[in-house]
Amino acid sequence: MDEKFINIISAELEIPKELVTEGYLLEQCEAWDSMGMICVMTAIDDGYGIELEDDSLLSCRTIGDINTLIK
Repeated sequence: MDEKFINIISAELEIPKELVTEGYLLEQCEAWDSMGMICVMTAIDDGYGIELEDDSLLSCRTIGDINTLIK
């Protein structure tokens, strides 16, 4: 994971950067709801120029899964 991705996830999901790991389960995060998903999608689009599909983001179970989508 690159620093930009870590910063985006930390900011949008309101979790410390130290918790932004490949195996962090999104279900553990209170901010991972429909609005949180939209915020992550928008931030990734702004930061990387990548438009994620709703379905692909909904299937993510970990932060690592999201990271895989942007590679």
